[in-house]
Amino acid sequence: MLDYDIIALITAIATTFLTIPLYIVYDKKMKKKPFRLVKHLDIGQVTDVIIPPTISKKYDELNIKNIQLLYRKQVKKFLETLEKIVPKEYLQNFYNNINEIKFKPSFVKHLTIASAAGGYAPEINVIEFKAEEFFRVINHELLHMASATHFPQPNPDSEQNYLSGFVQFSDMGEIGRGFNEGYTVHLDHKYFSHQKHEPKGYKILGGIAKLFESIVGEQDMMKFYFTANLNGLYNLLCNYIPGNNIYQFLTDCDFIYSYGYGQNLIHPDFVARMKSIISFLITLAYSKLCITNDSEKENKIATFVNMIFNSISYDEIKQPIINAEEIKEAIITGEMFAEQMKSQTL
Repeated sequence: MLDYDIIALITAIATTFLTIPLYIVYDKKMKKKPFRLVKHLDIGQVTDVIIPPTISKKYDELNIKNIQLLYRKQVKKFLETLEKIVPKEYLQNFYNNINEIKFKPSFVKHLTIASAAGGYAPEINVIEFKAEEFFRVINHELLHMASATHFPQPNPDSEQNYLSGFVQFSDMGEIGRGFNEGYTVHLDHKYFSHQKHEPKGYKILGGIAKLFESIVGEQDMMKFYFTANLNGLYNLLCNYIPGNNIYQFLTDCDFIYSYGYGQNLIHPDFVARMKSIISFLITLAYSKLCITNDSEKENKIATFVNMIFNSISYDEIKQPIINAEEIKEAIITGEMFAEQMKSQTL
């Protein structure tokens, strides 16, 4: 059973680092805007995640002559960085897509395939961007391209499935968009922040993804992301936490992505989703520590809680998200899940 000294430790952390336990920022300019919920991303709508196909080998290297002349230098720099970090066996999607990619600069206010400064459309293998934003968004969009694959159906008139990193989508709907954007932001910052154009992005989702990677491990996250294998990540997580909790986490992140930005971030629905996400991360972290029989699990979960504060809270106007009692409950739930998982393997 849980050593309840950890509860005192967590409570001490919460009261030491957090005046009102955990916070999230919202913009002063946004606080008077209404929060309009267009639709609900409910867990009941999700039935499964797609098993990705075996990745075909259309190309095994970059032929720079296939790239539009204006973009060759940036593509080459991107690949040089990626090949130093990511094993080549995880880059097959990159080689398949990059040799047929089309770059589409836009000089108008609204893009045709994205609502922000840039976007990648895997169904047509096109990166579109606002011309003045090229250097800010290009590495982010190339990461999307490097992790994308198509799941073709025999009948072209039937539903077609597309996978990019941790998002899966078709004409019927999608799952994983928010988490995928967050992890892409995290990789963009980690791999390319040394370059002149520091990436801006979805800070909250990027912080969530950074915390998630610290639990799962960089190598596994890298493998699943670049091979577009959300199913593989899901199966790995099922060793530590029930599948419904994983789906809820993904849909919570989708909610943050769809409705959090440009809206009122102190709205109760937004706060509830953030509370759910943070509780999930603490529960997952502690369950894994218990299942792996980590002798330092108490200290490590205390450090992780501190990481949450540093990763997804900021110095501007703040709103309380989670308190010490809720942190304690998440830890106890993690221990309970660990015990359940262990009993299933006996």
